[in-house]
Amino acid sequence: MTSNVCYASLAIYTKHDREAEIIGLLGDAPSLTGERRGTFSYIYSTRNMIENASIEEHLQCIQDRFSDLTQALVSLSDEGCEMRIWIYFGVAGINRAFVLQGGLIKWMSSFGADVCVDAWAEAAT
Repeated sequence: MTSNVCYASLAIYTKHDREAEIIGLLGDAPSLTGERRGTFSYIYSTRNMIENASIEEHLQCIQDRFSDLTQALVSLSDEGCEMRIWIYFGVAGINRAFVLQGGLIKWMSSFGADVCVDAWAEAAT
């Protein structure tokens, strides 16, 4: 049996605490905020939001949620915020893959987002 543990996150990292400003621009409280070694983070995650979905569906959820706010993301990036899309992808078995569609790549590129994939193999049961 193959597991499909996956979710995606939009992370915004700043040098100063800008949580209230970012929430004001993006409209929602984040899934997680915090400070680590002088870097503040605003993270919006699809974890526990949708079940039994592919990584492509999780990424589409992120894009759907923020596509109308692309200019705000561009502004934050232009102001020095580090933008990152995290993909968390775990499978039991081999030969699993996902596809980043051109439209998604173009959208992420518009606000300078790096893409980080955190992939892991789950132990077979």
